[in-house]
Amino acid sequence: MLQQTQVATVIDYYYRFLKAYPNIGALAAAEEQDVLRLWSGLGYYRRARQMHAAAKLMADSGGEFPAILADIERLPGVGRYTAGAIASFAFDLPAPIVEANTQRLYSRLLRLEIDPRSTSGQTQLWAFAQELVDHSQHSPARINQAVMEIGSQVCTPRNPDCPHCPLNQLCPTYADGLQASIPVLAPKKVITELTHVAILIRDRGQILMSRNTADQWWAGLWDLPRVDATQLVSFQKKSVSKGSLNAEDLEWLSTELNKRYGVDCQVVQHHRTFKHAVTRYRITLHTFTANVATRPKRTPDLAWHRPAAALELPLTAPAKKILASLQ
Repeated sequence: MLQQTQVATVIDYYYRFLKAYPNIGALAAAEEQDVLRLWSGLGYYRRARQMHAAAKLMADSGGEFPAILADIERLPGVGRYTAGAIASFAFDLPAPIVEANTQRLYSRLLRLEIDPRSTSGQTQLWAFAQELVDHSQHSPARINQAVMEIGSQVCTPRNPDCPHCPLNQLCPTYADGLQASIPVLAPKKVITELTHVAILIRDRGQILMSRNTADQWWAGLWDLPRVDATQLVSFQKKSVSKGSLNAEDLEWLSTELNKRYGVDCQVVQHHRTFKHAVTRYRITLHTFTANVATRPKRTPDLAWHRPAAALELPLTAPAKKILASLQ
């Protein structure tokens, strides 16, 4: 859960998850949809699927968590850093770790003047991390915890507290005054702006929900029927939220919904607009309400739910926000 998510966000999810799945067997026996529902809101849902797959693999192999670094690394979703953290903290094995905080600390201790995320940079950082746990007088768990804390609390990205750092006499970056330029920053990601439209299709007190397929964002999660309107100039206008769409725009929406979801409906009015982000995309999401003329056939990925019941599904973050606004 802590991969790419902050501790403050994770804590409540962590306790709920452990209550539902207190051991490997319980998680392995769970339905994927239930796992995703408990994970909903944390993002990066591939992590949940991989953890579920890892639990199944361990359950099939006796139900014990492996205590050997190479075996830990073979688990789905467990990379080199996660394996090293587990091996050192849980089993006190001499396993190195390189993550955001230690990467920054090690780069400065090595005076690394190349991108630390490059192949050469990673090779040097992991070799350095291995030397620390191999040659320290302290346990690997204590060493790894210490360097992570120094990286997090002292050797910060901006304005590191070098005068109070316990390693400042060993740091050539501090000696040469290069803290602002090391580690070398990678170029910023290019952000792509998109415009999407989500539709609240209502009928007899229910809302149509669609489950995303494997080739879509948030695969396996439920969302409102959604179409990409990035290429339509009319949807780029700020006034779209004021109901400025003409009959032609509304007809286009109805046609797209019919093509994608097999639903015959009439788009009625604007509900709300907000922004959200997915990887390198920043999305303006316009939400409209619609009345259904002909109900589409229920399928495993298309179903009608009352709003309160829909909130119990494993939802995408935007869908959760939209449905919550109806309550």
